Amino acid sequence: MRFLRSSAWPGAMYLVLSQEVNKPAKIQIQVQYIGRHPFMEQTYWLSLKQNGHVDVFFHFLQKSGVPVLHSGGTGIPHYCLMQHLCILCNTLWGLYIENQHGMELSKARKQLLMNLRKARYRKKHGLFVVEGDKLVREVLAGPWEVEWIAALPQWAEHHEVSVAVAVASERQMKAITQMASPPPVLAVVRMPRGRCAFPQTDWYLYLDGIRDPGNLGTIWRIADWFGIGALLCAPDTADPWNPKALQASMGAFLRVPVFEGDAQSWQSQLPQHLWVMADMTGQPLPSYTWPTNGVLIVGNEGHGIRAQVRALAAQAVFIPRHPAGGAESLNAAVATGILCAALRGTMSR
Repeated sequence: MRFLRSSAWPGAMYLVLSQEVNKPAKIQIQVQYIGRHPFMEQTYWLSLKQNGHVDVFFHFLQKSGVPVLHSGGTGIPHYCLMQHLCILCNTLWGLYIENQHGMELSKARKQLLMNLRKARYRKKHGLFVVEGDKLVREVLAGPWEVEWIAALPQWAEHHEVSVAVAVASERQMKAITQMASPPPVLAVVRMPRGRCAFPQTDWYLYLDGIRDPGNLGTIWRIADWFGIGALLCAPDTADPWNPKALQASMGAFLRVPVFEGDAQSWQSQLPQHLWVMADMTGQPLPSYTWPTNGVLIVGNEGHGIRAQVRALAAQAVFIPRHPAGGAESLNAAVATGILCAALRGTMSR
């Protein structure tokens, strides 16, 4: 049995911990107030999935000054217990306990994550959110500036990271995610403004008014597949740091940089590249010969390429519809994929 007492607490206040003999993964937390307060007792049962070392748990309790009585049991999974105890102590006494895996997901952090769903807040803070185990691990392994991550207890327990970790419950993760199924982890990442060198490459994509973030993300993924050097986005194109765009890119944002600006400024920076627009007024794709260096312009599905951008294009190409086909048009991402496949296929022969 261990006994810890702190003079900082009025009267005598104890946590009495015990485990059932036949159920070592179940621990009882009994809260007792004795002294100038009327005697009051509350009991909490925590079902724990695995055993660990109780010493770490007591270390943090002793650091916080909470008097504790402990009896029975050979081990307590300290992190699972600490997660519940943090909530317990915060609820009952307003006490915050640090632990080696991180902090609780605070209201301020939850509000920030909710705000970052909107483009204006992403621009204001210069931050965006990456969701999912694979993408977060790739971001952590790369040159990205990760501010902090929010993770489920089991993820935090099995991953060593060098950034701050906010531990979230499954319920909290479900509330803050934009994915259909809550991920085990998400990261708050700083945008690479001014820190990403413009690549000198043979081909670029210029996206003129692509408003759907899912389409943008898919085009990003296509660019990654076909070795396109960068995405050049018109000012009214969807925000590339929208979570839906990032998810649709399937990690392409890690490898293909994105830049924003009007077509005229990009053309002045790329004098050796021929601007080619995807447009029904051009040559049919089967007979078109692609230039060695160029910028492929992809326009809005509903309105097409705007007049001032069309004026910059030296050539145009279109994907002919089969005689038996009846569709009015192709999705912008699908059309981009077909054109990029033809572009790279021609140049590889």
